[in-house]
Amino acid sequence: MPVRFYNKTKEEDDIYYPNFLGSYVLTLPSKFSKVHSKLIGIELTGIAKEFNSNYFVFLGDDKKIAWPGLTFLNMFQSAQSKKEAITYLANNKVGKRFNGALQVEVSELIEFTKHLYWLNLATINVFNVYFTDTEQNLVGHICQYGNLHIETLHEKADQLLKNFLEKSMMEFSADTKCYLKYNETSTCG
Repeated sequence: MPVRFYNKTKEEDDIYYPNFLGSYVLTLPSKFSKVHSKLIGIELTGIAKEFNSNYFVFLGDDKKIAWPGLTFLNMFQSAQSKKEAITYLANNKVGKRFNGALQVEVSELIEFTKHLYWLNLATINVFNVYFTDTEQNLVGHICQYGNLHIETLHEKADQLLKNFLEKSMMEFSADTKCYLKYNETSTCG
């Protein structure tokens, strides 16, 4: 899994990212954020099943920041979806001081990713939460615009992902830039 460490000598982060075979930016044909957040969970559930995985492991990339950056979410408590995300995480024993990995069962992926989506909007990529399958065939994350970034770590995994995408609602991004599908004026990349 990707990890960032602050290097005092260089005064910048050192980033470890595993070697990968394929790299994909995937979007969904949704027009509203509430629909988009649910569709992400549906698609991740499909990917988990394609990889014969009972769960995904979610882990933040920065050891300095407590997972999953609930401090940032607290700044946005006025929005109902963000309040629901805070409540969901708190009910699952993820508080401000939690700093570890979460194993999320396939049956929980839709609900979990809905809340992770709102977390990503709130943290604006200050903190990335990566996921992998049971056998660590792939590494992925949901960016601040709700797109899935997935890297496959070997040829078999690459083929499994391509097999899934043939029957999926997901679309390959035409370039490396990400944007909010329902608001193309916001971009990153």
